[in-house]
Amino acid sequence: MSKVTAVILAGAKADFGEDTTISRAMIPLGGDTMIGHITKALKASPSVGKIIAVGDVADGNIDEIISPGDSLFANLLKGAEAVPEGDILILTCDIPLITSEGAEHFLAEAAGRGFDFAVPIISKEDCLAKYPQFKRTYLRIAEGTFTLGNIMMISKDFITSRRKTIEDAYNARKNPLKLARVLGPGVLLRLILGAVFPGLLKTESLENMFGKMLGAKVKAVRSPYAEIGEDIDKQSDLDAVRAVFAERGK
Repeated sequence: MSKVTAVILAGAKADFGEDTTISRAMIPLGGDTMIGHITKALKASPSVGKIIAVGDVADGNIDEIISPGDSLFANLLKGAEAVPEGDILILTCDIPLITSEGAEHFLAEAAGRGFDFAVPIISKEDCLAKYPQFKRTYLRIAEGTFTLGNIMMISKDFITSRRKTIEDAYNARKNPLKLARVLGPGVLLRLILGAVFPGLLKTESLENMFGKMLGAKVKAVRSPYAEIGEDIDKQSDLDAVRAVFAERGK
């Protein structure tokens, strides 16, 4: 497998009572910045080549910095446009616990295998075993109860050719009526039935449903690395991560 370019989406401003004039990625954390912990893990990952960040950030491990747009989707497109071809590893900037092992495991299962879009799923048992202090949103399916990781692999060709479909799905993510139009009534009905009867909803079914919706080959990668699912989206998460780094420092 050839090396994959990593794109870190770091356009959001700091919050949680931090200095709001800086990027969230630049919040000090565990002797470094939030993005610094991520780039260290990526630099130590043999399968990762160039590291690109979209945001107002600074870090010695970043090869290219791109000014952010006005939304997460705009930043995704900006990052993808900077990659000539091949698979792209997309990461959010708020997963400072990520390890090179977690990135390598995901890339070994996702990159260079002909998938257009791949995401990791982590079991509730693995998350609670390592980080019981974090509160995650889980989905129960036939194989167990899982949460999504905050990284993904997407092919350059896919994001170029299916830009409108991806944008529509992103814009509809919080609007049930819009989402129903994007997904189609059949997919939406199966998701609703799956929530009521989890045994009906299998990983392969989800891959097929979203693959059909996007016109793509979709893969959900089962990952044992809880770190890629532990993002910081509220003050209690930031406090918990700081406690993790403080404990490591001891």
